[in-house]
Amino acid sequence: MDAQETENELTTLLEFIRSERGFDFSGYKRPSLERRIGKRMQDVGIGSYGAYRDYLEHHDDEFVALFNTILINVTAFFRDELAWDYLRNEVVPQILENQGDSEPIRVWSTGCASGEEAYSLAIVLAEALGEEAFRLRVKIYATDVDEDALTTGRHAAYPLKTLEPVPEPLHHPPGAGDLVPGQVAAQLPGPELRLLFLHRRQSLLERRLARLEILQFQAPVLVGVEQALALTLQFGGASGA
Repeated sequence: MDAQETENELTTLLEFIRSERGFDFSGYKRPSLERRIGKRMQDVGIGSYGAYRDYLEHHDDEFVALFNTILINVTAFFRDELAWDYLRNEVVPQILENQGDSEPIRVWSTGCASGEEAYSLAIVLAEALGEEAFRLRVKIYATDVDEDALTTGRHAAYPLKTLEPVPEPLHHPPGAGDLVPGQVAAQLPGPELRLLFLHRRQSLLERRLARLEILQFQAPVLVGVEQALALTLQFGGASGA
């Protein structure tokens, strides 16, 4: 099979995935997409995109394995320390200065995976506002297409080692039997945050953090995303892309 035939089969596979599950991966960078789909094909012993499409048609559970391979969940509390320092010292003070004392603050953590980024945002905003104002004013929308990762976020339960960047007073051991040994729950300011882990694509809000997942897109898609953000972000809002 020549390169053009292979490309045509990949395009047909992506169209099938979109029609069956509603996920459009056509804007992803091709080399990365080919590598990740190829890994799943190798795992199930299939050598062509056309055959893999047929396999998906008859094995619904393979969609989950494929999406988990494509949608890599790489996250951590306060991942990329310099970026968080800038957010804490420059972006958040500017947002608070532009907002009235009682105006709501809405933040969208897109592609949040298991929620470490969303909880890091909660800590930063609670430190800046105070816990009471945080509870009254802040809503953090954490969205992802990986329901298993979102479940971890909703439970706010992480291995102890991953909580090292989180201030220790915010660690809260769960009740007996809640978790396997070596895990604790992050009891972060604003427990209602746990209710805002959503398995959906949200409308664009005032402020957003989308760092890792946006790097997976091809240039034309990136341009479209940034143009949409420019039109929909509240004046004085901030994008984390």
